[in-house]
Amino acid sequence: MKRPPETLTQAEVVAIVSELAGRSPEKSLNPTRDRVGVRNAAIVAVFYRCGLRSQELIDLDMRDFDAEARTLRVRHGKGDKCRLVGLDDFSLDYMTRCLVARGNEPGPIFKTSTGQRLQPSYLRKFLPKVAEQCGIEKRVHPHGMRHTCASEMVNEGVSLHLIRDVLGHGNISTTDTYLRQVNPKQVLDAMRSRPLARTG
Repeated sequence: MKRPPETLTQAEVVAIVSELAGRSPEKSLNPTRDRVGVRNAAIVAVFYRCGLRSQELIDLDMRDFDAEARTLRVRHGKGDKCRLVGLDDFSLDYMTRCLVARGNEPGPIFKTSTGQRLQPSYLRKFLPKVAEQCGIEKRVHPHGMRHTCASEMVNEGVSLHLIRDVLGHGNISTTDTYLRQVNPKQVLDAMRSRPLARTG
């Protein structure tokens, strides 16, 4: 049975990112582990603020990141479509930390210690573990971060057309269906604002 979407609160995402980022470099006892933590913190930040799919994130190369323009170029979206996504202060901060730790050599932005691209299975494994460490009982997974990004944009009043472009959907009806599952705001608002039921 397919589970219903579960979105995270901002506080829950920040807790996950903070847990992953861990100690500051000057207090580091294990540089390799700390680099992995900073990399994974950047992964969560980009998932959360850019709404990327797992494979889209894995396929990112250094050439796709423009620090000055604050953008990531998704070259292989669904249907092999290309799009630009913007980085806000939060995601840019963790991206910068990640790149300082990994160095500026070409290749995958998010790579293993041997320079290989990460596997989707790795992303699915580390997120539940760190969520459990943070005391989060929700099901936490990469696509859930995409759900959270879309849900927050609905609450911020971002238009359906812009959310479609952020998520890389081919048409507006896909986005509408998606948001009705993730955050049916208009339905919930209508139900919450109904006249008081008469009693007695």
